[in-house]
Amino acid sequence: MNTDKELTIIMFGSAGVHEALKIYDQKEAELRERYPKSYLEKIPGRLFGMMKKNTDFALTMCNAWDGNDGNHLLYACLEEGVFGALWAIGEFYNCGLRCNLEDIPIDQAVTELCDYADINPYEADATGTYIIATKKAGKILSILEDYGIRGKIIGYTTLEIARIIVGPTERYLTKPSVKN
Repeated sequence: MNTDKELTIIMFGSAGVHEALKIYDQKEAELRERYPKSYLEKIPGRLFGMMKKNTDFALTMCNAWDGNDGNHLLYACLEEGVFGALWAIGEFYNCGLRCNLEDIPIDQAVTELCDYADINPYEADATGTYIIATKKAGKILSILEDYGIRGKIIGYTTLEIARIIVGPTERYLTKPSVKN
């Protein structure tokens, strides 16, 4: 399926959110030596809460328009991370995309925990985070806001086949590798 016009790509949630929770669970004792207890104790509840709220919203939207009604495609970021989800959207539409790395939402705790574990949060498990490719960005952002969820435009599909992430430099997405 090729898009007949550019779609806006909206993301809600955080890159690497589920990976950060795994890191927290596996390395909690080590993290307590690096971060204040009061900071660490808030991380699981906040991240789980975000994931649950996002998933509840996504299920509501799927029931409302089956995930793809011709105007929208809802895609769950899972183990392949945000970059893998973006790749999958390009594959689904047989198109390219152009996204800005600085616009991809990422929780500060996710950044810190993934950095601690030397894991790229954009390629890490982002279960509980979703991407919507849509022709009706304003409507989707308004619906997200009504649910108390912050959605952010991170890019657009393109008619070219290149899947580009713009950040401090431009990089091309590559097909995600299968994790064992």
